Amino acid sequence: MTDVIIEVGLQGVPGQGVPVGGTTGQFLRKASGDNYDTEWVTSSATVASIGDVGDVTLTAPANGDVLVYDNGIWVNQPQGAVSATWGAITGTLSNQTDLQSALNNKADANHNHTGVYSPVGHTHDDRYFTESEVTTLLAGKSDTSHNHDGTYSPVGHNHDATYAPLSHTHAASDITSGTFDNARIAQSNVTQHQAALSITKSQISDLGTPLTSSSSIKDLADVYDSMTPLAGQALIYHATNGWQAETLPSGVTDHGLLSGLSDDDHTQYHNDARGDARYYTQTQIDTTLSGYSLTSHNHTGVYSPVGHTHTASDITDFTTSVDARVTYETLNSNGDVGTGSSQVAAGNHTHSNYQEISTYTVQTTDATPTVLMTVAVPTGQEKLFDVRVHGHEDATNDHIWKKTVFCVKNVGGTASLVGGIDSATGYDAGAGSWTIVVGVSSGNAIVTVTGEAAHTIDWRATLQLD
Repeated sequence: MTDVIIEVGLQGVPGQGVPVGGTTGQFLRKASGDNYDTEWVTSSATVASIGDVGDVTLTAPANGDVLVYDNGIWVNQPQGAVSATWGAITGTLSNQTDLQSALNNKADANHNHTGVYSPVGHTHDDRYFTESEVTTLLAGKSDTSHNHDGTYSPVGHNHDATYAPLSHTHAASDITSGTFDNARIAQSNVTQHQAALSITKSQISDLGTPLTSSSSIKDLADVYDSMTPLAGQALIYHATNGWQAETLPSGVTDHGLLSGLSDDDHTQYHNDARGDARYYTQTQIDTTLSGYSLTSHNHTGVYSPVGHTHTASDITDFTTSVDARVTYETLNSNGDVGTGSSQVAAGNHTHSNYQEISTYTVQTTDATPTVLMTVAVPTGQEKLFDVRVHGHEDATNDHIWKKTVFCVKNVGGTASLVGGIDSATGYDAGAGSWTIVVGVSSGNAIVTVTGEAAHTIDWRATLQLD
């Protein structure tokens, strides 16, 4: 697509336009180099092409050029160099990629910012108090300088002028009625009137018989007066007679004479029943241990010692009876040593064709190619490789495997593959980016593995080499 430059500006004042006048067949041409200085003239010659017109200047027109009016002269220019004006573009808008890209960054004419900005006339009444609300709330509050002098008394006020102190006193003359409590009458208050008091014995109802030094304990009101105490007796109180002289009971000196000996008064101690419930009795232990042997026991006479031997006659499962142990010398002398299928191999035998089995491991944690196995092939020899590679990641349980059979020969210190590589591969979807590559370098056969970034993969190769 050809780039088009769109210049959009404000509409200006009307231009000069086409001058009035002229007749049929006349054309307009510049009368001078001044702006808008034009005139209607009649052509005196036949115009054969557009370049023959006086106000057209053609300069080697090329395919696709356009004529552009420039300062009174029409000149040819490549189409891509034309500065188009708004509304001069035709075709499909989406094909004008630069214009479409610019328009895509513009908002629709009817767009709004609802949900992003608040409307012009919005309020915050749901978050803040309005002036009228604050005024209403403050109307019920007092100024910080207010007081309650006309309503409450000061904190340190008292009623000294109205009430007496809590611990006050009165003069005797203030007491005009009532009876004094005994505790309020001091001895001095009584003794000062002692001379005026006159109390006879008959006025005291509970005086009783006065005791003298010759009185007896039986003269006391709460002591049984009919008792005749004996030596060693003591006063014991009875509800009927009061204190009465009696002989104290003697103590028990024989333990067997104590009562309640069979009572189970101390359950915190074990008796036979509680002890038998918690511990094995001797009979139970003897019964249990009767099925076990002593630690010092042996099986002499029952089993043979570990290092025991047998005579040839003790071996009964041979198809042919032997008189001595089967030794190498015996086998050799019997013709049982050799290379036959029914013979055993000699101790110094060799193999002309065998497989060497080796294992290789490596761990990768990124996507860097890593050598898993390197095997040298001696110069002048060839080796047949049977390699089985397995890679797995424990965290994802993804696996990949590859079985490869190939032959490598070394000629003059340089290893190369003999023919192609026979291989089979399988893997989980999560191991799709993992690779196992077989190749040669110098005199070596090499297996290279590539894992995955941020994945811990354990690789293992098993090699059978002929």
